[in-house]
Amino acid sequence: MKKVTLMAAFFLMVGLAAHAQDMEARKVILDNYLAAWSEPNAQKRIDYLNASFAENGEYSDPVSITKTRQQLSDLIGMYQAGDTKGVYFKLLAAPEYHNEIYGRFDWVMMSPANDVLLVGMDFVTFGADGKVVKITGFFDPNDL
Repeated sequence: MKKVTLMAAFFLMVGLAAHAQDMEARKVILDNYLAAWSEPNAQKRIDYLNASFAENGEYSDPVSITKTRQQLSDLIGMYQAGDTKGVYFKLLAAPEYHNEIYGRFDWVMMSPANDVLLVGMDFVTFGADGKVVKITGFFDPNDL
């Protein structure tokens, strides 16, 4: 009986360690993704997206849909050059994940003066390589 208990404990610890590594890897992916939204430089922005977003990844929110990494970079570029120039994005709390590929996270868009401009929640699907293959974003209706 003790062998079974020790083996179960071992496999539980191995599983938890792997889960912790997956969680950290996903956090790095999302940090790069949010950094892309905060980046006005086109080359740096695409570098962040190359590290986090699938080539044919899909992004959608209430006002936009993109079907490729480049389209998303172009959308962010228009956003960074418009009335929201200089904004940056950050996570509000640790993202949540389930079933290996799904997640959600709350974010906030900040002004250059550190004022909250918009709050939202994104739902994310990760591909086999860990990169984002789909983001579906929602804005807090109280901010619109």
